[in-house]
Amino acid sequence: TPSTDKVKVYRTLQDCLEIRKSNVFRETAAPCEKEIIYDPSTPKPNLCPFDYTPEGKSDHYFQMEDGVVHVYANKDSKEKLFLVASATTFFTDLYYFFQSHIS
Repeated sequence: TPSTDKVKVYRTLQDCLEIRKSNVFRETAAPCEKEIIYDPSTPKPNLCPFDYTPEGKSDHYFQMEDGVVHVYANKDSKEKLFLVASATTFFTDLYYFFQSHIS
């Protein structure tokens, strides 16, 4: 049977992994199921890592809201492109990590 310390470490790691799941961006559709969009402003894949062509400026709009930067398709868009946790949630989770590590 594992020691009390090992059980505590295991539970803390499990909690941390659950918190991580809630903070990692995951796309709603698998890449193979995504609709192919032929938009001229979409960067094309670069097959040669040593061949660099600079991309032009995109229409993306970034706005700070309650300590978190949100990304929009353009300045007039109301839909956030990425769902991220609030600053309060982030710092609460960070505090938990620090307390778990110190205890």
